[in-house]
Amino acid sequence: MNSLLMVYLILASSLPGAPPAMPQPGDKVLFLGDSNTYAGHFVADIDYYLLTRFPLKNIEVINLGLPSETISGQSERDHPFPRPNVHERLDRALKTIQPAHVIACYGMNDGIYSPFDEGRFAKYQEGFLTLVKKSRAAGARVTLLTTPPFDPKPVKAKLRPAGAPEYSYKDPFEDYDAVLKKYSTWLVSLTSTDLPVADAHSALLDQLKAKRLTKPEFIFSGDGIHPNASGHWFVAQEVLKAWNAPMPQGKVVAKPKSFPAIIDLTGVYPYVANPAWEDWVKERFLAHRGLHQLRIVGLEQGSYRLSHQSTELGKYTAEELAKGVDLLQFSDLPLAARAQLIRKLSTERTRELGQALLSDIGHKRPMTAAGKPMAEARKIYEEKTVRIREIQAIKVELTLDRVE
Repeated sequence: MNSLLMVYLILASSLPGAPPAMPQPGDKVLFLGDSNTYAGHFVADIDYYLLTRFPLKNIEVINLGLPSETISGQSERDHPFPRPNVHERLDRALKTIQPAHVIACYGMNDGIYSPFDEGRFAKYQEGFLTLVKKSRAAGARVTLLTTPPFDPKPVKAKLRPAGAPEYSYKDPFEDYDAVLKKYSTWLVSLTSTDLPVADAHSALLDQLKAKRLTKPEFIFSGDGIHPNASGHWFVAQEVLKAWNAPMPQGKVVAKPKSFPAIIDLTGVYPYVANPAWEDWVKERFLAHRGLHQLRIVGLEQGSYRLSHQSTELGKYTAEELAKGVDLLQFSDLPLAARAQLIRKLSTERTRELGQALLSDIGHKRPMTAAGKPMAEARKIYEEKTVRIREIQAIKVELTLDRVE
């Protein structure tokens, strides 16, 4: 079928009343991709976002990323084994998981680390369009994710120029990212209300360029292919942006009816940084995402005291309380430490479940660590979920008094 006609037919086949981009209560969210998805940092960050911003939604995030995989069914000659093709396992994954959302990230392996080739590109396009069609037929909303960029800087000694007899992940084309840019530009061109596209490729390139203005040797990836945990945060942000995901940053409380008043913060935990991020990313995160404020609106003019367990946290005017008080500044409040534990538990539970499902559903990649038996993995997932709920249920209350 002509690729342009295929695009039209598939994009026109969006489900009537398609589910919203943001996952809803009880949804299962399936991530598919290659080794960058398998690494899981950006998946874990999205899972943690959903868990802390919307703690009662019970959204299940499943990471079925598989190293070496393509969406186009292609492989270089000297790869240790034929690269697996997601379409070999897609039907089984959709049937087993029955996701409400599918997020797919492919491209890095699909150009086979070679100069641009129309035939390879056509197979890449067909592979993505088929995934969209099958996922929608299974009732899932689809979000596409462009591949992270290929960075030649850390692998300069391995690069091959145009016209070389052969290329592979071990000896990539020197301008391979130009190929990935074409792939990513095409994916972004599919963006519509019913098909969000998160552009990780452009986001990471922008960050690389900005950082190299002051630090020319800066890299996200030691091998040019796999971004570190800091790079993954920018990938996660692009997915949330594509979803138009809100970012609640604390709690807003209306004027109490009487004083002293109890302000209940139970379950309202901050969205804290990943300890694996570089310091500059943590600083960026705190500036844009890490706020955790208490806002009390509608108060009469005057002075007010906030306390926790009889310990005064500070005195504030009505205007200051309406603007917001940063709760993370108070070391006596256990919010950040508990939020960090929630991040750790959520990452662990999702990893165990994803690894088990990867093995249970099956794939064609040799030399891949097997997950635990499904019953055991599900038990671990549920135990960690119970622990998360216990932490979220711990009472955290402040007292608000008027100051005479």
